[in-house]
Amino acid sequence: MTDVPLQPPHLVERAIRSPFAYALILLLGLALFLPGLRSLPAIDRDEARFAQSARQMLESGDFIDIHFQNEARLKKPVGIYWLQAAATALAGGEDPANPIWTYRLPSLVGALAAMLTTLAIGRRWLGAEAGFVGAALLGASLLLGYEARQAKTDAFLLFTVLAAMQQLAAAWIPSPDAPPSGRGWIAFWAAIGAGILIKGPIILLVVGLAALALAIIDRRVGWLANLKPWPGVAVTAAIALPWLIWVTIATGGAFLTQSVGADMI
Repeated sequence: MTDVPLQPPHLVERAIRSPFAYALILLLGLALFLPGLRSLPAIDRDEARFAQSARQMLESGDFIDIHFQNEARLKKPVGIYWLQAAATALAGGEDPANPIWTYRLPSLVGALAAMLTTLAIGRRWLGAEAGFVGAALLGASLLLGYEARQAKTDAFLLFTVLAAMQQLAAAWIPSPDAPPSGRGWIAFWAAIGAGILIKGPIILLVVGLAALALAIIDRRVGWLANLKPWPGVAVTAAIALPWLIWVTIATGGAFLTQSVGADMI
């Protein structure tokens, strides 16, 4: 009995298995998220509030205090407002035809980055095909498509959560052919700090509960040392703590009361 020679993989399969898969996912994300980004008016009251607060940052030059019209806005940290103000400034200012769309750019970037991170996670632990399908399904989800077109927090928050989870996975079960990076712990704690600046403690709940569940399943916690908790906490603190301390003092603790005690809970 003679062996039947294997057929060469299809061109698409070869592309999925190659680094070109990242370009394909990026193009897919753009095709999914760009329609309507510039043309849709503000369709959510929270989106209008986020954009107006970022606009007032640009107009006033005050990038510390967050205000919506004449009232202090104490519901979310400053990170998303910084990103929206920076995106609008880099785009050359607001578009008179539809001023809201430039404030949506961080959400677009966050959604695309979330797809690329999902691809990277899948390729490392589950294989190229699984990573590509997972990233494509994430991009095709209605919820992410909606958030990618909204000047709010959730699309970019998703990216920070996935970036942290990628390094958590690397610490828990390193891939045999891709050992954990010596600097992966920095990426983990930087993602935590960025997530806190975007939406407060939400990222700690998601990533922290995942780490706790893994520790319980494994009945060991030694693998968490791969994330270097003590210097890592310093990285997170350097990113998130300066503004949090300033706003807590400036508002007499009202920011923590409103953002955590009321809005988050």
